[in-house]
Amino acid sequence: MTRARIASVVIALVFSGLVAPPILINVLTYSSLSCDMLHFHLPQINFFIKHPWNLIDYPGYSVSLPGHHVLLAWIARAMGYTAIDSTTMPIRLVHATFGLAFSLILFRFLYRLRRDDPHQSRLWVTLALWISVVPSFYILQSSIYISTDIPAATIYLVFLYLTTFHSQAIAPNTLSGTALVFWRQSYAPVLLTPFLVNAGRVRMTQIGPLLLTLAVPGMLLFFYIVEFGGLVPRNSIVEPLPEPWIQIGWLDIFPQSILHVFAYLGLISPIYLTIFGANIRTAYRLRSTIIVASIMFLLIALIWVAVPSTGDYVAGRWGSVVWIFDWTALSWGDNSLLVLLLGIVGAAFLAVLMHLAVSCHEIRSIFLGMLLYLAGQIFQPLAYQRYIEPVTLTSLALIAAPSVVVATWRVSLFALIFALYSLAGLLRIYSIHPDICS
Repeated sequence: MTRARIASVVIALVFSGLVAPPILINVLTYSSLSCDMLHFHLPQINFFIKHPWNLIDYPGYSVSLPGHHVLLAWIARAMGYTAIDSTTMPIRLVHATFGLAFSLILFRFLYRLRRDDPHQSRLWVTLALWISVVPSFYILQSSIYISTDIPAATIYLVFLYLTTFHSQAIAPNTLSGTALVFWRQSYAPVLLTPFLVNAGRVRMTQIGPLLLTLAVPGMLLFFYIVEFGGLVPRNSIVEPLPEPWIQIGWLDIFPQSILHVFAYLGLISPIYLTIFGANIRTAYRLRSTIIVASIMFLLIALIWVAVPSTGDYVAGRWGSVVWIFDWTALSWGDNSLLVLLLGIVGAAFLAVLMHLAVSCHEIRSIFLGMLLYLAGQIFQPLAYQRYIEPVTLTSLALIAAPSVVVATWRVSLFALIFALYSLAGLLRIYSIHPDICS
């Protein structure tokens, strides 16, 4: 066996060791995904067990389209279940296989992007970047508890892989794009990625086939939007919702969610200085990077002035490390000065990533996919970390794979920081509480 194959086996064993025990002993916590599994996803699956073909007329317990619930319901029916709960281990383990697939596909993706370097171990850099994503709290949590987060992230990773290395494979791209929105419609903006990546190379003879990758999932999404009267099933969101900043037809616009995206990027960007330091210096020697960053600074400032930015449960600004801090000492009315600062840092970091994407065609689809997904958060009323962290961490690792040229100790420090973050997440998962989500 090659070293990469041995590493794949080790990765599978490590992931299984992290995820299987909490499932088998039925660890339940006050975490959002644990509560969502009990109150929304399990009831949705049980409905489809009883009504396996009611793909249109169904109670919208979950905000996602019904792809994952239907799949698990059909598997449960095949196993002879008439209903499932948190103790139905076979179904929970089937769900966890999406996390295992995500783990292995990401390793393969990273390893393929990483070039051989005589001064740096290709395998170690790949593993370090893998550590920054897979053992993170939201990836592990969404693998342990039934939700649409990790299945959608896995399908998204497949879609990115195909777009990056097999952009002309129309049938696989169409299938993965359709599955992506059928599992989680918030990924719909990334369907534009193949067109934007290949904009300069698309010939007239290719436009028709490429349109299938957009038309088929687009029609599916449009059908459900008409059925729901919006992007999500009616009455599926039970949390307090803020008033939209502006309404355009059935689209509600929430700029504060974009502000949260930039602030989150600004918050985590210092960690990436350990591996992106040289790239940052190179990028900011160029006038184009400074211009792009300045435009984004202006955008951040305009959003910050237009909408509140302090933590507020009723306004949907919670459920993220960005909102945890007490902003009252650093605020101007309902506008957090610290969020503004973090947003500016995040914009500066995003400009560097844009420079890397322009310089390297292999990561262009990854950057554009991340950018489109994060831009789509403007339609999301709830500014939650779980909505953006998996895609962000995955994209940053993939962008770093061909770009990192630093000393081994920097890569090791980077991996150690994320290992500690993973450890903190595991402690949260194993913090067992009785009578949760009451």
